[in-house]
Amino acid sequence: MPIEFLSQVKMDIPATQEYHLINQKELQRRIKEPCRLVCTTNFDADYNTALQTLTQKTNDLVMIDGEVVQTNDRILFTNQDNAILNGIYTLVNENNDTSSCTFKRSTDMDITDKLIIGSQILITDGVVYSGSLWALTTNNPTLGENLTFINLNKSSVLDLSDELVDLVNELNGTDS
Repeated sequence: MPIEFLSQVKMDIPATQEYHLINQKELQRRIKEPCRLVCTTNFDADYNTALQTLTQKTNDLVMIDGEVVQTNDRILFTNQDNAILNGIYTLVNENNDTSSCTFKRSTDMDITDKLIIGSQILITDGVVYSGSLWALTTNNPTLGENLTFINLNKSSVLDLSDELVDLVNELNGTDS
């Protein structure tokens, strides 16, 4: 259905090489590198603002979506109790008997200029969310403020497509 929606949007944009280069750069900024896993529950951790790190509060093995997290894994956190902490992190050190694991904000989402509404993140692994696509939905996202992500694969999001097509048709003055 989303393809139908896109095919019905009328746009008067010149097809110049400059436009395509700008559009390609913008697209590259919006499509983030895939994450291995998505954490859809609160991850009990301490946040260090200066280092932009989440440090696990226990030395327990970290499992997210049925998978053991490993060093250099990119993880999308979507439901932290404090939504300021949501975003993409990379595991920089695994836990062991004497230390807990630490996640650092990923370099493609570590400053406000890299936070763009509509940014998309593919999840490659996990028992439940493997193959899912997530998007940043916060208007004017700013690091240090609440960040909201949605799963684009959920039917509740896709159910809106008919309404969006009707709205576009109405705006364009055409029938469905």
